[in-house]
Amino acid sequence: MRTQDGADDPRVARALIVAALADAPTFERAAARRLLHDRVVDHLGPGCELYLAEYDVPHQWFAALIHELAQEPGGLTALCRAVDDLQPGSRLSRQLARLVVAEEAPDDRASMQQHRQLEPVELRELAVIFGTGVGARQLLVAAGLPAERIPVAEGDAAAFWTQVSWLLGHGLIRDGRRRVLAAAARAFPGNRVFATDGS
Repeated sequence: MRTQDGADDPRVARALIVAALADAPTFERAAARRLLHDRVVDHLGPGCELYLAEYDVPHQWFAALIHELAQEPGGLTALCRAVDDLQPGSRLSRQLARLVVAEEAPDDRASMQQHRQLEPVELRELAVIFGTGVGARQLLVAAGLPAERIPVAEGDAAAFWTQVSWLLGHGLIRDGRRRVLAAAARAFPGNRVFATDGS
C-alpha cells in the first residue's frame, strides 16, 4: 500500500517516521527526547520497559527508538499517542499517525480495531456492579479470559477494571471488550451501558 508520503514498505514507513521525528525542532534537545521516551513507556502499559542508549545525534536516537518499538506489539501506536500527548493535533502527530497506519499490515489494523479498551462509562459501571471479587472473576471467565491472566485486585475496583481494560486493549482475547460487555449484559439485561454491542 502506498501512502501520500510514498511509504509502500514497512522499512520505508519506519525511515519516514525517523526522519519526521528527527526533523522536529521540539525534539532537538535530549530532555525533550527523554520526555517522549517516558510518555511512550506509559502508553506501552504496565510492566513494559524501553531501554535505549543515549545518542548525541537525534536521528540516531530516533532510529534506535523506532527499531525497538517496531519489535514491540503496539509499539508504534504507543509512539503516536505519546507524540499526540506532547503536541496534541499537531502536523507531526497527524503525519506519524498516517505513517504508522501505512507501516502496519492490514491484518494488524483489523486486530487493533478488535482490541479496544473499555470506555470510561463502561469501566465505572463494571467497577460499581462487579467490583473486584468473585463476581468480577466469574464475569471475566464467562467472557473468555483465562483465569490465570485475570489481574490480582490490589487496589480499588476502578484500578482493577482499568487493568482489565488495558489487557483487553492489548489483545488478551480476541474482541475482548465486546465479549466482556456481552457477559455483563447477560447478567444484567436491563443495564443500558452493558446493552451496547461493544462497537
